[in-house]
Amino acid sequence: EDLQVAKYGTGGKFDYHHDGFSRYLTILIYLNGVGGTYFPFGGDSPDLKDQPEDEGSIMVNAAGKLPGIDGILVVGVEGMDDYVSASYVSNPNSIVEIQPGDAVAFYNYKSNGEKEWT
Repeated sequence: EDLQVAKYGTGGKFDYHHDGFSRYLTILIYLNGVGGTYFPFGGDSPDLKDQPEDEGSIMVNAAGKLPGIDGILVVGVEGMDDYVSASYVSNPNSIVEIQPGDAVAFYNYKSNGEKEWT
């Protein structure tokens, strides 16, 4: 797969998706330290043990997660205000703050070839 470069404007985002397809490993580099990425099933989520098999159900489950409480939220130097609702208290253990030049790498598949959702 060729290198992909994306630049998001204010409020720009992808909807929930899986990076798999033919990509085994994804690396996100935050060149200027601005932006964020939300991994709804990141960390030690007990939800993964009882996860449904079909991708549509997993996406519905992901949409019900709250950034800053569930999973892992990666936020840039602009802070988490654009990602976390003021209507609930966030969990500081679920938020990772990045600096310019930081990178996040994650596998899209387990060693047995099944999709990885964490």
